Amino acid sequence: MTGRTAQQNKALHKYFEIMAVDLSDSGYSVQEVCVLPISWTKENFKENIWKPVQKAMFPDINSTTELNTVQLTQVYDQVNLILGEKFGVSHQFPSYWSEDV
Repeated sequence: MTGRTAQQNKALHKYFEIMAVDLSDSGYSVQEVCVLPISWTKENFKENIWKPVQKAMFPDINSTTELNTVQLTQVYDQVNLILGEKFGVSHQFPSYWSEDV
């Protein structure tokens, strides 16, 4: 398998940003979703949501840069499912054709 593409990398970081805004706009603090009393940013979304799920799914992968295209999609699917079910906040992964990227 190959590493993720530049477009996937861009979309991944855009997703972090979108979810940080969506969670904040929905009234959820990081403390409510995690245990930290701070506002959402794309960086803390990545560290507090994405990376723990990634680590649980792929214990040998320490960085998002090490995910291949399939693994990235699998982690996204799990994160989006968890946040959608628990908090009602989810977002389609940004794509080349979407306005989000």
